[in-house]
Amino acid sequence: EGQEGQGSVCDQLEILPGRLEWRTFDPDHPDPDAPALNSWDGPHKVYCWHPDLTTSYEPFHSDFGPLNLGCTWRFCEWVDKFMQHQSDGKLIYHTQNTPEQRSNAAYLIGAYLVVMKGWKSTDVYALFARVSAGFKMYRDASSMPESTWDMDLLCCYQGLEKALEFGWFDFRTFDIRQYEEFEKIEKGDMNWILPGKFLAFSTPTSTPELAETLNGQVFYTKTASDYADVFNTLNLKVVVRLNKHEYHRQDFLNRGIQHEELFFPDGSCPKDNIIFQFLEVTEEAHRSGVGVAVHCKAGLGRTGTLIGLYAMKNYKIPASSWIAWNRICRPGSILGPQQQFLIENERRFHALPSADFIRAELMARQNGVPLPAAIINSGPPAANTRSHRPLARPTSPPPGQTGAHPHAL
Repeated sequence: EGQEGQGSVCDQLEILPGRLEWRTFDPDHPDPDAPALNSWDGPHKVYCWHPDLTTSYEPFHSDFGPLNLGCTWRFCEWVDKFMQHQSDGKLIYHTQNTPEQRSNAAYLIGAYLVVMKGWKSTDVYALFARVSAGFKMYRDASSMPESTWDMDLLCCYQGLEKALEFGWFDFRTFDIRQYEEFEKIEKGDMNWILPGKFLAFSTPTSTPELAETLNGQVFYTKTASDYADVFNTLNLKVVVRLNKHEYHRQDFLNRGIQHEELFFPDGSCPKDNIIFQFLEVTEEAHRSGVGVAVHCKAGLGRTGTLIGLYAMKNYKIPASSWIAWNRICRPGSILGPQQQFLIENERRFHALPSADFIRAELMARQNGVPLPAAIINSGPPAANTRSHRPLARPTSPPPGQTGAHPHAL
C-alpha cells in the first residue's frame, strides 16, 4: 500500500545510475508533488521504498547498531529480487533524515554493494562521505553513558568484506530460517560467529526456569542438556565456559561434549594464561574438524573478545573489522575496555603464526580448490540473540513489513 506524506528531500545519492538511489527526507515538510512511499510509479518505472519502521535498532543499554546479519541478508535479497524482476525499473530507498536512520540506511545499502555487487569497502565509504548531514557512530552495549570507542560505517563494510574473503558469510548458502530461529531467546540465544568453528550463546541454567519474552510469551530457559542435544546435531563437540558456574558441566560430558572452564570476571579482559589455553583448546578442536560453542553470562563481551583474539591470530583480521563483524552476527558483543583491548593487541596477535589448518584453508580458498576434509566437516550457519535477561524478540519478516525482530530489521 502506498503511503501519503513523503517529506521534502534532504540528501540524495545515485548509487547505481538509473537503477538504485538513496534519499533522506524530512517528514515534517511534506512535498505534495513527490510519489507515495512504498508504491510503484508505473509511468516513471520507479519504486519509492521506505522500510524505516522495520530498520530501527533496539538497544540493551546505550548501544547503537549495526543491524544484524538477518536484516543484512533480507535487505540484500529484497533489493536483488527487485533488480532481477524490474530490469528497467529504478529503486529509490527513502529514509527519514535522522542520524540513526541515515546510519542504518547507509549500512544496508553499503552491505548490498559489498555483498552483492563486489564493491570495495573503501569505495562504498567514499560514496557515503558525500552525504552532507553525516552519520551517527555505532557504539557498544555497556551501561556507560559515554562511548569509549566509536565504530563508523567503514568498520562495518570492512567486517563484511573480511567475512566474504574468509568464507564466514555466503549470501547463497546462508540459512536465514535457522538464524532467525536460533536467535530467539526461547530457542537458545545462539549465533554462529565463524560458521562451523565458533558459536556464541548465553549461559544455560541448571534447571528449566520460567521467563517471559518482550511480547508476553512465557517459556522455559534452556538447560545444558537442551543445548547439548542441539550441539550434537551441529557438530559442536566442545563447550567453553567463561563465567561462574550456573549449571553442571557433567550434563555436557554425559552427552559426549568436551567441557572447558576458563573463567575471568564479567566486563574484564582476559589474561595471557586464559587466552593461550583458549587458543590451544579451540585450535585443537578445529584441527580435528569439530566446532566450539563459547559462552559467558550473556555470550557477548568475554565470548566475543576471546573469539576475536583467535580470529586476529589466525586470519589477521583488523580488530575494528572484527568488532563490527561480531556485532553484525550478534548485536551487543564486545563491551567497554574489551574494545580497546582488542585494538591494542592487534599487532601482537597478527604477529603470531596462523594454525596450520587455517593456512591450508585460506590457501585452498585463494586457489579455488576444494577445502580440506576437516574444514568441509564443519556444521551449517546459525543464529542470534543476546542478553541473559529474559527478553526475546519476534523473527524478522522481509523489509517493509511490520513485526520484525528489532535487531534484524
